[in-house]
Amino acid sequence: MPTRAGSACTRQGCPGIVRDGVCNVCGPRRREYRQQEDAQRGTPAQRGYDARWQQVREIKIARNPVCEECAEQGITTVADDVHHIVPIRVDASKRLDISNLRSLCRRHHAAAEREACAKIADARWNPDNVTMTACAASIAAEIRSRQFDSK
Repeated sequence: MPTRAGSACTRQGCPGIVRDGVCNVCGPRRREYRQQEDAQRGTPAQRGYDARWQQVREIKIARNPVCEECAEQGITTVADDVHHIVPIRVDASKRLDISNLRSLCRRHHAAAEREACAKIADARWNPDNVTMTACAASIAAEIRSRQFDSK
């Protein structure tokens, strides 16, 4: 049976042909990049998600089993994930601090992670910048105030 003809890759400047949803040029590059990134990232335990973290996570979920973002909108959704308000990469000392955690559903956790990554990429969060701690504290205070204002 004949196969469907490939289409041009939509990535600007890529000469590849897309078949079955994968470009013959971009696909291998993307896969290689992800493998390199995963190798550099380290294991979950190396990144701070060890047995003590699992215990703190279970405590947070037990205390607040509903997504806090959904609850602010009047929706009841089971919390699947626990999010660090101030990320571990910004302030590792808050890794196990319950007040630095929010119970979130997968959708809101993904959105919170995207927002945190954008802020970390911002110059304000550069480790060489001495205002980083103040910035992290102000963001945490802002998020906490939103939590308590809605109650």
